[in-house]
Amino acid sequence: MIKSYVERGCLGFGESLSGLWVDDKRLQKIYAACGELGIPIVIHMDRYRNRDHIGLPRLERMLRQFPETVFIGHATHWWSEISADVTREDLQGYPRRKVVPGGRVDYLLQNYPNVYGDLSAGSGDNAMTRDREFARSFLERNQDKLLFGTDLVYKGQKVPNAEHLQNSGITKEALEKIGFKNAQRLLGL
Repeated sequence: MIKSYVERGCLGFGESLSGLWVDDKRLQKIYAACGELGIPIVIHMDRYRNRDHIGLPRLERMLRQFPETVFIGHATHWWSEISADVTREDLQGYPRRKVVPGGRVDYLLQNYPNVYGDLSAGSGDNAMTRDREFARSFLERNQDKLLFGTDLVYKGQKVPNAEHLQNSGITKEALEKIGFKNAQRLLGL
């Protein structure tokens, strides 16, 4: 089925919102198909969808098992892992405390070529605004692996993450990569 959509011009899969563990065998069939077809998959991760433990060990196992598949991390669990002090409550919320360096998202982005981060929605915005000093260095360091997005669901919706990204203090080169060039490269546009 995925192949038929790709043949009609589809460039990616998602957002995956399954109520399963992120490494469930049923999802692995989708990951394999995406890798074979050369399309990325957006993974919405929270306490209920595409579940994982703190530290993202199941996702990391999928990154190793499916090296040809590009995974794009998204939502509250993914972005709570920007900090090394993740709690269970953080997996479904928007932590406001300063980021403790050494989070798993930073590690995964630096060590796996097949994982990216989607900065959309409240979760991506919160990750970039809860500790602006850390965010600036994080954005610069991971500028080749981050994607600007909005997660818009209705006309007239406010998109504060666009303004926050523009005012983050990162270089013009990093802003362009995150803003559109990474998506162009990833999707072959």
